[in-house]
Amino acid sequence: MQVSASLAPARPIGKTGRPPAANALMITIAFLTGIGMLSSSVPTLLLGCAICLIFVTLLLWTGDEPPILLLPILFQWSEVAILPYSTSWLHVPLAELSPYAADLNMSAIYGLLGVTGMAIGMKLATLTGKRRGLSFAERIKADAMAIPFERVVIISFVLIGVGYVFAALSPYAGPLREPAGQVSSVKYLGLFILTYTCLIRERGYALLIAVVCFEVVFGMTGFFAQFKDSILTFFVAALFAKPRIRVTDTFVVSFVAMIILSVGIFWSAIKPEYRDFVNKGSGEQIVEVPLVDRIDFLSNAALTFNNEKVAEGFQKLVARHGYIEFLGLVMQNVPTGLAYQNGQITLSVFRHISVPRFLWPGKPPLPSDTEVMSKFTGLPMVWGNETSISIGYLGELYADFGYWGGIFAAAVIGGVIGLAYRIVRDAKNTSPLMAAGLCVMIALKVSSFGTAYVKMAGAFVLGTVVVFLLMMVILPFLMPARQATIPQFPDAELPRRPKRI
Repeated sequence: MQVSASLAPARPIGKTGRPPAANALMITIAFLTGIGMLSSSVPTLLLGCAICLIFVTLLLWTGDEPPILLLPILFQWSEVAILPYSTSWLHVPLAELSPYAADLNMSAIYGLLGVTGMAIGMKLATLTGKRRGLSFAERIKADAMAIPFERVVIISFVLIGVGYVFAALSPYAGPLREPAGQVSSVKYLGLFILTYTCLIRERGYALLIAVVCFEVVFGMTGFFAQFKDSILTFFVAALFAKPRIRVTDTFVVSFVAMIILSVGIFWSAIKPEYRDFVNKGSGEQIVEVPLVDRIDFLSNAALTFNNEKVAEGFQKLVARHGYIEFLGLVMQNVPTGLAYQNGQITLSVFRHISVPRFLWPGKPPLPSDTEVMSKFTGLPMVWGNETSISIGYLGELYADFGYWGGIFAAAVIGGVIGLAYRIVRDAKNTSPLMAAGLCVMIALKVSSFGTAYVKMAGAFVLGTVVVFLLMMVILPFLMPARQATIPQFPDAELPRRPKRI
């Protein structure tokens, strides 16, 4: 038995209550922060990190919305906060964690303010345009429960396959390389709807585990960590599908979280040796070894992975994931050594992304991230062309607009992201389940704090165009929108299991 949305009792949007997992996240971070403050050299900064995380969680994770916009904010927050938190178990001053003597305390504060600004911009942009009746979260669940499970599996595998095909073709697409690369991210739409549907309907777990394992292993066979976005997609789908504090729900979310940590540690430990193996010691960002040999290398590395390598990988993961050092160097060098750019960086970003390369084959290449880093940090240019080091989008916003101007610009960027999310969320001709997956595709484009400004903006703009085209042209044929209905859930709340009638 199902109840039409038009006949459902009217409930004001925003009154569904905060998911228990959101409350658990805030309580956990508050508890861990309190313990960490006892042994940290920067207890006040740790408190600021906790307040920031709690604030953005309150903003972006409600019972009405899936935690999709929280995904990039949470990941960026982790890149800012991990070094301050590491002082509590390393028992060293924060300054000792910077090889270049950057003021990490100053850059961490600025990073937290920038992430908070982006979250506020996202929230403000999503407040308008909501429909009356069912919330987005309810519509997604109702859709996932109504669509035949086998149909979801087929569509998911079609989307994943299309993503891999375009990823394989993009290196040979010439001026269409960037659009083809963005189309390949349709894979994450397939991964999201498969993961969410399996978890919410509690079936197909073996299939889902096989897909997760394949994504992780195959993602490692490239030169870069191409499994990161797949794991983040699994994680946000698990958080959304299992937000209650039940044993099974907690196990699922904890399992995905452990996968993220374990894969990160493993990859951090083997990455230098693996890259030397796949590029045959050339130092270039290329792969010259057959896939079978790469898998064999990874298998041997996994079999010989011991506690010593776990500790080594964890230390490297913390050092690599923390991305506030170059921001600190920029803040020390600008404006004392180099004047504020007064919007010139942003203008150059707009010029670069305004005309696609396939319309302008002679379009100049992007400047080297490392050259930009050297310019604004004042570090000497001692790296080769094969090295790419970015100061991150917030570092460039600071160099462009100054302290408060950079934070305001981050909020504006958040507003643009939130607007794109809202348009997809409220689209009438799109299946809510598909719309959620499309929103994940958008969120993944802005999930990294350390991404160069022009690369983040270009990926977001082109990726959003691809999302809109999919939403308007392709997906209505694969999974047409239907009248939203409420399966018989206890108290009509999410995300409890439906009653058997």
